[in-house]
Amino acid sequence: AEPVTTTGEQVYEMTVSGTKAPDKNDTDQTFVTNSSKNEEFSPYVLKKEITRPYSYFKMNSTQRLVYDDIMKAAVSFKNEINFPSTVKITVSDLYFIYQTLFSDQIDAFYLDTTIQYLANADTGYVSKMYIEYTISQKEAAAMLTKTDAAADAIISKVTSSMSEYDIVKMFHDEIITDCNYSLTAENSSDIYGCLIGREALCQGYAKAFEYLCNKVGIETMIVSGEAGGE
Repeated sequence: AEPVTTTGEQVYEMTVSGTKAPDKNDTDQTFVTNSSKNEEFSPYVLKKEITRPYSYFKMNSTQRLVYDDIMKAAVSFKNEINFPSTVKITVSDLYFIYQTLFSDQIDAFYLDTTIQYLANADTGYVSKMYIEYTISQKEAAAMLTKTDAAADAIISKVTSSMSEYDIVKMFHDEIITDCNYSLTAENSSDIYGCLIGREALCQGYAKAFEYLCNKVGIETMIVSGEAGGE
C-alpha cells in the first residue's frame, strides 16, 4: 500500500514471520535447558518466574525499552504506541524487536504478524507504531486463564525431591503424552494449541515446554533447525 504522508512523517506497514524459519512450513524445535542429569539438586520453588525470553537480554537498552513498551501495550490491548523523540529507533530495529517478540514472547500469541509504523522521512526514526490482534482481549484472557490452569496442573506434579533434570523430563513427558502432532489444528503453533487443544506443530510443543520452564524459573530457549529435510 502507498504510505500516508503526515507532516514530514509517513505511515508504513511491515509483516514479521510467524516462525523463525519463514521459508519452511514447519521447523524442528529443540528443547534446550541449562540442565544436566548429574547436577546438584536445585529446588524450583527458590527460583523466580521468567517473564522475558533469552533473546530479550541480547538486545541493547533502547531495543529492550521498545520491547517493554510493546508488551505493556499488548497486555492492555492498546493499538497505538508513541515513542519519545529521545528514543532513536530505526525501521530495521523495529522489525528486529517485533520479530523477536512475536517469535519468543510465548504468552503473547494473540498478536498479529502485521504492524504499521510512523517514520520520519528525513531521519528514518520511528515515532509511533500501530499493533493489531488476532482475537479480542476477552478471548485472549480466557485462553490464557485456561493455559495457566493446564500449566499449573502439570507443575503441581513437581515434588521437593526432584532435581532440575527430573522436572524438565517430567514436563517433556507430560507434553508428548497429552498432545498430538497436527498440521491442521487451530492454534497449532502456540501454547494454547498444545496445552488446551492438545494438537500442535513442533513450534507449539516447544513453546509449551518453554512456558512450563519459565513458570518455574528454569532458563530455556527454543532453537530452530531442520529434521528430515524439512
